[in-house]
Amino acid sequence: MTGFGRGQKEGHGLVVLCEIRTVNYRGFDLKLRLPRELGQFEPQLQKLLRDAFARGHIDVTITLEQTATSSRQVVFDTDLARELLRLIKDFATKQKNLDANVHVSDLLQIKELFHIKEHVLSGEKAFPLVKAAMTEAIGEAMRARAQEGQMLHAVLKKHIAACQHMMKAIRKLTEDTPQKHLALLKHRLNDILSSHAFDAVRLMQEAAILADKSDVTEEIARLTAHFQHFDALCQSETTQGRKLDFLCQEMFREANTIGSKSTDTVFTHQVVELKAEVERLREQVQNIE
Repeated sequence: MTGFGRGQKEGHGLVVLCEIRTVNYRGFDLKLRLPRELGQFEPQLQKLLRDAFARGHIDVTITLEQTATSSRQVVFDTDLARELLRLIKDFATKQKNLDANVHVSDLLQIKELFHIKEHVLSGEKAFPLVKAAMTEAIGEAMRARAQEGQMLHAVLKKHIAACQHMMKAIRKLTEDTPQKHLALLKHRLNDILSSHAFDAVRLMQEAAILADKSDVTEEIARLTAHFQHFDALCQSETTQGRKLDFLCQEMFREANTIGSKSTDTVFTHQVVELKAEVERLREQVQNIE
């Protein structure tokens, strides 16, 4: 399911940002981008994400940034400054008419007395902030996915209702199937044996065999049960995406079997519509975790 989450935490002179993007996928595919300093904590962060998401492409990016005041420090080389002052005074005492006074502004002109010290990022200090930022991002992404799930639930109800309506029409068409087969056999035999008598008992037996081969009562019963099971799974609070996907495959298989037994054009067209609706249902199920 689709969702986006963002979490940000600050502390220890650090700003931690975690962004999570999820899109539909029938399996679980995780891409976790971490700064070098957090490499040792990748297994713990992966587990946190796997516990939260069961399916989908999960794209996670974590960035660390040091605040301006904490990431750099200006260091003044006092030992070097003292040595320079000593040399200047010694030189001035040996020279006539030379002012040996040195002002602070004079020292600022000497770049060698100053250097910038960069603080090294600490993964140990950053990890609690990273974990908190990721938890916040997960929560936001889950809320977005829940909103999508509510809209998707309405779509699934619409499709399953359409399937059930078609199933009723198919069941009604099968009610007079034996009589249709008997009439068809009689008509064909009358054409072939118009001048000869034929065995009525044998005719009834052939009609019964043909009706049995084309009987779809069991398939209709199983398909109806699948529809009921699907509806029950949609009401569940737990993750049911894989079960719904498998159930759609079973629905399509039963519908296909019903279609293979059909000899009536209207019946066949109705089964084709049912299979198309089941396929649309399955496409939507791919989006469910």
